[in-house]
Amino acid sequence: MIDQMDERLLAWARKVVPDVAAQIAPPPDDEANAGVRIHLLTIQPVNAPRGARRPPLELTLSYLVTTFAADARDAHRWLGTLAFEAMSTPEWQVADEPLPVDVWRAFGVPPRPSFVVRMPVRFAREEHLAPPVRSTVLQLQQED
Repeated sequence: MIDQMDERLLAWARKVVPDVAAQIAPPPDDEANAGVRIHLLTIQPVNAPRGARRPPLELTLSYLVTTFAADARDAHRWLGTLAFEAMSTPEWQVADEPLPVDVWRAFGVPPRPSFVVRMPVRFAREEHLAPPVRSTVLQLQQED
């Protein structure tokens, strides 16, 4: 399931900024590899509402989207185009807070322009329904 979301994001990025290399990978430590990098940051479960039926299992995936180029103007143009397109995708949410500096340190790179897109992924569970009730407890006791 998550790999399908990875592929969906890659296809989306390649459509939005054609002729720009896009890959699932953490931010590079140099600008030599121009292109779009998409990296899965977090996987968070979503609490399902209780009800008569089993709801699907749901996760929220958070992806870091960054761009790199020898000319920063190119990287900024690609990033802006991607951000506005992500904001236009109804089921996605673009985070309104910047990525913490500690995360950039963990990648071993200085903070860079980026955004985080959150998207839901659902897993439908098979529903096992109980057989229908054909008699009440009272009817069963009277038959004995």
